[in-house]
Amino acid sequence: MKTGWVNDGGKWYYTNNSGAMKTGWINDNGTWYFSDVSGAMQTGVVQVDGKTYSLDAASGAMQVGNVTIMEKIYFCTKWRSNRKRCNTI
Repeated sequence: MKTGWVNDGGKWYYTNNSGAMKTGWINDNGTWYFSDVSGAMQTGVVQVDGKTYSLDAASGAMQVGNVTIMEKIYFCTKWRSNRKRCNTI
């Protein structure tokens, strides 16, 4: 049984030690990722609970610092539970 990040059909999914697929926020060794309700890892700009997040296009890792989203510059910082949130600057 595979655990951790698993590529299936070009999409990445995260499974825990029991093999169950995780959805929502995933903290993998201190790096945050987000998977939608299907379990697929998300990339790019996502809206979660009314907040804007930037996830790296290649790795899916949440970005921090100055990030350009649709020609606006955002500053992404750590917040609750060490997740990062982006605010317009």
